[in-house]
Amino acid sequence: MHLEKIQQLQQRFVFGKFVTLKETPQGAAFNGRRVQQMPDGEIRIDMQKFVEERLQEIALEKGRASQKKELATEKEVALARAACGALNWLAKEGRPDAAGPSSLLSSRLTRLTVEDLCTINEVIRNLKKKPDLSLRVQPLQNMKFAVVSDASFGNDNLHSQGGQMILCHEAGLQENQRVKTNLLWWRSARLQRVVNSTLAAETQSLSRGLGDMLWIMVLFEELKDEKFSIREWPQRLSGSEVMAMASTSSTESLKGSLAVVDAKSLYDQLCKETIGGQDKRTAIEIQIIREDLNSLSGKIRWIDHPAMLADPLTMIKGSCEPLYLMLSSGMFQLVAEFEHMQARTNAKENGQSNMDIRRFGVNKSLGSCEIDMNDSPCLTPNHAQINRHEPLAYGSES
Repeated sequence: MHLEKIQQLQQRFVFGKFVTLKETPQGAAFNGRRVQQMPDGEIRIDMQKFVEERLQEIALEKGRASQKKELATEKEVALARAACGALNWLAKEGRPDAAGPSSLLSSRLTRLTVEDLCTINEVIRNLKKKPDLSLRVQPLQNMKFAVVSDASFGNDNLHSQGGQMILCHEAGLQENQRVKTNLLWWRSARLQRVVNSTLAAETQSLSRGLGDMLWIMVLFEELKDEKFSIREWPQRLSGSEVMAMASTSSTESLKGSLAVVDAKSLYDQLCKETIGGQDKRTAIEIQIIREDLNSLSGKIRWIDHPAMLADPLTMIKGSCEPLYLMLSSGMFQLVAEFEHMQARTNAKENGQSNMDIRRFGVNKSLGSCEIDMNDSPCLTPNHAQINRHEPLAYGSES
């Protein structure tokens, strides 16, 4: 039916490039992206050609790199604008690992220093180390949605950076099963409101992520149901504007969503029945999030920082390894939070400091990633070589 409709369109309109992906093993190029379709229906999207040919470092004069605190010249600013423009396009179209750096560096264009120019070049070099990184859109039998939220408090001139990812995955992630997972959407942006704590930043970021997830859910319902009418949705959602993300009358297809955070303080607050804390604005927002999750039959899960997928969305030099592992394997898994807390206790008894645990995770196999002896080797935080695959994110449900 689809091909018949395409033929009707071709009779009326002049098409440009047109290929059947399943009959084109090398894929088709479009606006810097290459789209391929595997025999099982999986679609892969990469931006290798754009990274290799269009993403260029800023040329600095000899000795200029050592003058880190000097302001950039007009010529250097122009080159930086071009580089940031390329990074923004890359981050928007197919490289989530570029989202945080592109957003944060673009905000500095009005006050650029030589140190910022060097940082832009470092980001570009790191992206070029994985030019063929692909987004995988795998066929799913029983698709569920999850939002992964992260925030970096006061990391850019008192402003905080928020990052959100929307995942679609097979059922079973809530039950700690290893399941097929696709990265569906991502965003990195400065949080609109200046906040006074990490908890407030994480709360604001999660609230934004839940709204984005519901938007995508509604869009997906529209794609599935030819009789869908947007006029029906106000009746099926709650009457309050702030609660418009979901209501107790939401359809069953919206149930079972999952929110994932790495802020233990936010996780602890959402697990409580009462609202605490001195910041009353944040307390109200936490209650809104709790009610939104309840209306979706959702759950909150906590991930230890070394396994946080959205880390590169909130910092210039965020950890990309968990994201790379998830994208390469197409799989993701959560395990119970109490197991990780026990692992932390064991690590402390073995001499690992609290600071090392917060930054790198526990230095043992029960760490940020699950071990699989059949996968390629990589380095753990303590540089012991093991084999591992997709991120194993520690969490507990509420």
